[in-house]
Amino acid sequence: MPSSGSESRKIQVLGGSTYTVSIPKRWVAKLGLQPGDFVSLDLTSEGNLLMRSKSAHPPPEKKATVNPEGLLADDLQRRLIGLYLAGYNTIEVRCQPRIDSEAMDVLREIPRKVSGLELVQETESRAVLEDIIDPTRFSITMALERMYSLLRFALVRIVDGLLRRDGDQLTESFTRLQDVERLSWIVLKQQRMIVQAPSLADRLRIDASDAVSYAICAQHLKSMAETCRDLIELVSSLPKLKVSRSALLECVEIGNAVISVCDSGLFAFTKNDLHAAGECLFSLQRLEERMREVRDFVSKSETGKEGCGACLSVSSILEVMRRVARQAASVAEVAFQKATAYR
Repeated sequence: MPSSGSESRKIQVLGGSTYTVSIPKRWVAKLGLQPGDFVSLDLTSEGNLLMRSKSAHPPPEKKATVNPEGLLADDLQRRLIGLYLAGYNTIEVRCQPRIDSEAMDVLREIPRKVSGLELVQETESRAVLEDIIDPTRFSITMALERMYSLLRFALVRIVDGLLRRDGDQLTESFTRLQDVERLSWIVLKQQRMIVQAPSLADRLRIDASDAVSYAICAQHLKSMAETCRDLIELVSSLPKLKVSRSALLECVEIGNAVISVCDSGLFAFTKNDLHAAGECLFSLQRLEERMREVRDFVSKSETGKEGCGACLSVSSILEVMRRVARQAASVAEVAFQKATAYR
């Protein structure tokens, strides 16, 4: 967290029983506090006194202008998302005589990637993106739990799709995974807002010191969603291959075990549960051992030219599932770091 400078202040006694300490005027101005506003005082486990504003004011409206000329599509997208994360509520894109088609494709795609960022105006030479969601209206914990519920919904149906071969079900899962990515940007923006104004942590219902942990966890969930999209592609290709039902049942068993590892990782993080974090990491070890057994089973049971293709497909599915489980274990690792602070 950026420092505003250290100040030494003398504790004084008021009325014989109340201790007071003054705070610098520039700090009061930076936090937007006024005489009569309330603050909360907390004594941390490390013995520090933490003061937070209980009447935190939202940051002022910020506007930015971008000229897309000469920018590649990926560079323009990064710049727009960077401005969104930096707290710009209005992002105006201008270019004369007109915004080229590649840049317009980026502007139309952005709302599908970032929750709350909408294209509200569009002409040949000008387009305006507006951040229409106030990130302080719902807690970081709520956003994170919503991300995981979407991810879990998709993963359950992908695993179920190993046997059912339901294309609509896989398409629905893909949409849910896109929503996970969109929400991840909100959590990252919330974390940056807390860094800039720690008093906002109360409104977002977390401890300011935990904001980075939540942002890291959100990025792990985003990575898990991206990996699950790879899994959808592999499962979608299965009808073209003659994979035995016994091999698919083994993959379903592994998939359900992966979901269990994911559940343990997120529970450990949200509940500051060291035991659950340890169980998640131990379950990952057992899962990887079971995956080796399944690979051996499939290599022996699937024979011939078609069997070779089936083995490769199953092996690829297991590898992607392993990546999802390892990313869930990374959430458990963050849980260890976060939970230790509460001990």
